Formats: sequence, C-alpha cells, structure tokens
Amino acid sequence: RPFGFPRSEIVEEEEHPGPGQNRVPVTMNSQENTTQRPAGGGKFGVIGVLLSFILGRLFPGFAVKRLVRALGSGSEETRTAAYMALVKLGPRNADRLLAEARAGHGTASILQALGDMGDRHVISDLEEFTKSSNAKVADAARESIEVLKSGEAE
Repeated sequence: RPFGFPRSEIVEEEEHPGPGQNRVPVTMNSQENTTQRPAGGGKFGVIGVLLSFILGRLFPGFAVKRLVRALGSGSEETRTAAYMALVKLGPRNADRLLAEARAGHGTASILQALGDMGDRHVISDLEEFTKSSNAKVADAARESIEVLKSGEAE
C-alpha cells in the first residue's frame, strides 16, 4: 500500500479516503500548538529529513523529534519525506511518537504514521485520541485504527 502524501493545507474531512486507499497526512495547525515553517523547508529541508532518518537508526529519540518538527514544514517535499521516514523507522519508535502526539506536536500526522507502521499494539493508544475535541486528530485516530484492524498498513 503506497504512502499518503502531506498537503500544504489541512485536508478536509470529505477528502479523507477510506481504508486501503492512499492516506493523506494532515498538516499540523495552530490547534496542535505548531507553526508552519517557511516554504522550502526553512533550515530543515529534505536533506535534513534524510540525515535524520539515517541517524534515526542509531539515535531514534533525536531523529523522531526532528522528523516530527519537519512535519510542520512549509515545504510539501519536506513534510512528505518526514512522514515517510517516520513510518520507515518503524514500530520501535511508537512510544516516542505517542509521546510527541500527546504533547500536541503533529498529532494527526503522527497518528496516521502509527497506523501505516502496521503495529496493532498501538490500537489502544490510538483509541484515546478518538475522543479529541480536534476533529482532524479524532478522524486520523479512527482511520489508523481501521487500517490496523483491516491489516492494510504498509
């Protein structure tokens, strides 16, 4: 199943595909206590994402924080690369990602990445986010739970 790709704006509810279709990570917004980075990725960029991914194999805590920050980039390429890197770093980083989501950093995109990782152990953690007052976060959590239960993750 191919990765979804971030967009430069928040995805409206009707644009969320169903399970088994390309999923689109939701761009962070002010309700998630984050800001957009300037176009072009600011200081981070795709190269920074790739370096973080490589370093993530050795220093996962460092990499996850940098990749989550890159999810808020103004550059679509940077957001896409960060999302894909988080998924590829895999379930061993689920606890770190959940901690970032609970802190309000890139919550909806992180929840989608957790679903795309395919680790069913995070379903109970995702269920707590379905009660979020932020509709994008709640939708992302429900969608990831569906993907994990159906076995359609990457």
